[in-house]
Amino acid sequence: MREFLLFNLAAPAAFGALWMTILGGAAINIDASSSGALTAALNDRGPDAVIYALFDALPFAVFIAGGFVVLTFISFVTAMDSNTHSIAAVCLKPAKTPAEERRSAMPVKIFWGGLVGAVAWVMTSTTGIDGVRMLSNLGGAPGLMILIAMGAVIIAMRVKWMDEIRAGVQPAPSHERSPEPEAGHEG
Repeated sequence: MREFLLFNLAAPAAFGALWMTILGGAAINIDASSSGALTAALNDRGPDAVIYALFDALPFAVFIAGGFVVLTFISFVTAMDSNTHSIAAVCLKPAKTPAEERRSAMPVKIFWGGLVGAVAWVMTSTTGIDGVRMLSNLGGAPGLMILIAMGAVIIAMRVKWMDEIRAGVQPAPSHERSPEPEAGHEG
């Protein structure tokens, strides 16, 4: 459990804090020392140009910009893999075996991944960062509605369950643990 917390919660949060501190501090310092070069890039070319103007001001700009593009790509692919896996799980009936699940889910994952990738490519290439913001809002709103509906269903089920317990239809859950056998003893 401790490893789970370290690698899934603490490490990404620490990396994000470090990344934002370093790049944010560098951007503030470079903008202040260059009489607003990053602010000018923001005003002239938009928010997506600021990161590349920052990279141009840093040493080893080619390597930093290349690393940024690679990390962005890896982040996108990782997020898309988990999203297409979730979408495929919602679209398909549960499989009997893991091998059967992989075989039946793969075409669905490829379809949804291709569709989302194509929409992202078209929106990014035609509208830039504003298209990404619009997609984020459009994609987030239905997800928010689904989560609100799921929360309401969970609350309704909990209320119904508590009413059944009070009416004596269902037994109350037991919080007592069964005794565990001692290690090394069989019996």
